[in-house]
Amino acid sequence: MNVKRRKDVRSAIVFSDCHVPFFDPNCEGIILETISQQKPDMVIINGDFIDCHDISRFVNVEPVDLAYEFDEGRKFLRRLRKQYDGPIHYTEGNHEYRLTKYIASQARELRGIRGLTIHEQLDLKPLDITYHQNRGCGSCLFGPIHIRHGERIRKYSAYSARWEFEDIVQASLVMGHTHRQGVFCTNIKTNYWAVEAGCTCLLEADYAPNPNWQQGFAIIKLVDRHAQCDLISINNGKAIIANESYTYIPPKKK
Repeated sequence: MNVKRRKDVRSAIVFSDCHVPFFDPNCEGIILETISQQKPDMVIINGDFIDCHDISRFVNVEPVDLAYEFDEGRKFLRRLRKQYDGPIHYTEGNHEYRLTKYIASQARELRGIRGLTIHEQLDLKPLDITYHQNRGCGSCLFGPIHIRHGERIRKYSAYSARWEFEDIVQASLVMGHTHRQGVFCTNIKTNYWAVEAGCTCLLEADYAPNPNWQQGFAIIKLVDRHAQCDLISINNGKAIIANESYTYIPPKKK
């Protein structure tokens, strides 16, 4: 058998739906360790990094201070940037878009005032993080692969990714939004795949009572125009990445 091995593989790590301050510490630890070990060419935060809990149109029983959300979000982004000096992209999700809609509907007079945007509140410019806005569904590219937060949620795993492929992108893509993991594949005209990468938020009752959600993220590998996507499942703080098992161990309290 004659197999040619290529060493010029590029990679990107894509994670989404952290919903800070409900970011699961298990997921956070595993993602940071994966980035440290894998040294990807790009890191993409694919929307709903911040929850914007108290300005949701849904009824919230327990208040969550918005300033606290931004404080916690900045802390993680600084940890990420300290560990990784490559390009970081951040696509807007529907939860980030809550802030824009809230100001437009409740405080129109404040539109345009410095500091009242997601990217300013999270210090994205000083951290050299590129923010992609698009009315709650930001998107960017890694080679030919579309990374987009997502617009619809269908009933079953991978159905949303299929809809995004057929009705919106018509190219291979990784999406968030659904909090599920799933893969849709087709070879019409050429081989395409569409992936739902899962969520990284807590699955506990204080944020997600009895959800059909799966924690995880995606690693895209690219050689020339050929790409594949590895779905990483996180289960009870454990994940298997590149044949190695990662278990998040919380730091000891001082």
